[in-house]
Amino acid sequence: MSQSHEQRERAKRIIYAIIRQLGDDCGKEGFVEAAFYYAHVKFAADHPGYLSTWPIVKTPHGPGIADEEALLNEIWSGMLGRLSTESALQIGDVEIAGQVADSFLVPNRAADNSFTEAEVAAIRWGVEMTKKSAARVDSRAWRDAPLGEELSIYTDLLPDDDYARRMASAEASARALSGMWRGIGLSSSPPQA
Repeated sequence: MSQSHEQRERAKRIIYAIIRQLGDDCGKEGFVEAAFYYAHVKFAADHPGYLSTWPIVKTPHGPGIADEEALLNEIWSGMLGRLSTESALQIGDVEIAGQVADSFLVPNRAADNSFTEAEVAAIRWGVEMTKKSAARVDSRAWRDAPLGEELSIYTDLLPDDDYARRMASAEASARALSGMWRGIGLSSSPPQA
């Protein structure tokens, strides 16, 4: 999953905003990942476009953030030089880069003003949903994807009956096209250019 530097930096800014809003809950298993998932789905539900294009992948416990450990390491190493007790929030019992700390300090920087109001609202909603659900995510995309694969999370925007209807229609169209190709003496798929 090759992503551009800009996409990587955007994902890190979103993760950092989530960590700040989760506070002590950011150390709970799956909370950062669930908030990242919920924020992306909420933004797409309410606005054209995407909160980010960073991949969300299937993990054994729910949606995960692709290359999460490396992103957290980069966030953490970027913070080390800026820590002071006067300008930091203390968060307890967190695991970052495989190290568990009783607490760590997150720089209490001003809010990231590169986010639009709609993006801030989606991130906030993602954090609130995660806290309400204890990070349990009921995702069709997660259920349907193989372990480790990128999730097509935007299918979760459709109600189950609408999704089933659209999938049945797509399958019927594929069968009709296959029959059409066979009817004119070609294989069941269109010729490749």
